[in-house]
Amino acid sequence: LALTCLIEDRDRSETPSINVIGIGYDDPRAKADIKAMEELLSGKVRLNAAVGHCSSDDIKELSGASLNIAIGRGTALCEYMKDRYGIPYEIIDYPYGYMGADSLYSLLEKHFDVDYSAEREAFRKETVEYLKNIYMYVQNMYAMPVAVNARSEKARGLFTFLSEELGMEVCVLNEKDGQNDLEDYFDRVRESEAAIMFGSSFDLELAEELELPLMRIDYPVLDRICITDRPYVGARGTACFMEDLLNEIMQARKLHGGLYQ
Repeated sequence: LALTCLIEDRDRSETPSINVIGIGYDDPRAKADIKAMEELLSGKVRLNAAVGHCSSDDIKELSGASLNIAIGRGTALCEYMKDRYGIPYEIIDYPYGYMGADSLYSLLEKHFDVDYSAEREAFRKETVEYLKNIYMYVQNMYAMPVAVNARSEKARGLFTFLSEELGMEVCVLNEKDGQNDLEDYFDRVRESEAAIMFGSSFDLELAEELELPLMRIDYPVLDRICITDRPYVGARGTACFMEDLLNEIMQARKLHGGLYQ
């Protein structure tokens, strides 16, 4: 809320616009994901600012948005802007995959006079085009048990994407907000049949102990670099996600499940 002293009164533009709040500065692939979210908007709604990834001048313009979207975090700032400037807000999970994009489209259609039917169809077609050459691998992921350890908005977004779109079984889900016991999560993974882990570099010790592939999707990521524009959001982001996931699996020392049969 220290940002509130920088916000200035601004008139709303005629074009609907949103502020995106909650993507941390150090989140892996944050800038690429924000750019991908802006591309999802297709110009029908304007991205006014992404808090944490914008300039002080952009902070001054926050009050000119029509809607605040909090990705898990940032509700205190949203509440302040609702009370002070009358800007409504919505809270969403991290928008992985088609269902994540569809949730974003649905709330934009709810607040604004826009129709994202064409964008939904384009997302489907683009995803099919990207993934058709790895269909055999994707098919063999069905019912594969996995463990997820991430902040709430990413954990819930991943749960939906992995279980509803890829058909995987999330057998251990840990939302690591607050004072969650990491050792308790590690014990639950040890007792499970998880074949893949999703988390951060802090999960590497357990991944090496169990010889499981680790997909790094949450802060902090200390043993990978990302200097290219490769998001995990949007149709292209879904392809990047699947590419990285399959590469992590193929590099694992222990070969699990139908992917290798």
